Amino acid sequence: MALSHEQTETLGKIFMPYAARRAKQLLAGTGRLAHYTTAENAIKIIRSRTIWLRNARGMHDFSEVEYGYSQLRDYFQDTEKSRNFAAALDGCSANIVTDAVTLFDKWWSQIQTNTYISCFSEHVDNEDAHGRLSMWRAFGRDAAGVAIVIRMPAPYSALPLKVFLTPVAYFSRGELWASFDEVINLIDASPEYLKTIARQDIVGMV
Repeated sequence: MALSHEQTETLGKIFMPYAARRAKQLLAGTGRLAHYTTAENAIKIIRSRTIWLRNARGMHDFSEVEYGYSQLRDYFQDTEKSRNFAAALDGCSANIVTDAVTLFDKWWSQIQTNTYISCFSEHVDNEDAHGRLSMWRAFGRDAAGVAIVIRMPAPYSALPLKVFLTPVAYFSRGELWASFDEVINLIDASPEYLKTIARQDIVGMV
């Protein structure tokens, strides 16, 4: 049985607390995003009512996916951190970490080659007239630049399309590790709720 919207949202708060907080903050504010692009691409988006995503390996810095993986690996190579993570998850289902790691390893080649992204910036009221200068530096040099401003969609509303909106976290190593520690603490504090979720859904979240 598919997870309900409420279950997906609750699991997001446990397993992706930073993203959940940032989404809540954005919705509580202007609730708007801006997609900076060229005028030519903006016309194509409006006429076709579609937006194309770029393969992550085609980004300016295609090493970002590999870098994220290396940071994840470094954290879990810490014996104490790895043990704490396994112990927290064992509280909701025994040996679930083994299944989750197996699934991640199976997915990893697909994550590397078949992750597609499109970038949006938070849009605040004082940017209504001129947009964001740092973005025009990237999109306003060789062609006319445009910002398409949209209302933020409801969280998880595009999951059936296998598309989700998540904030980029510009973390230092210490902040990243603290974020992982927070996830472990939230799992450890939620065993009774997590026991109500199918094992395969927990594995997928992990």
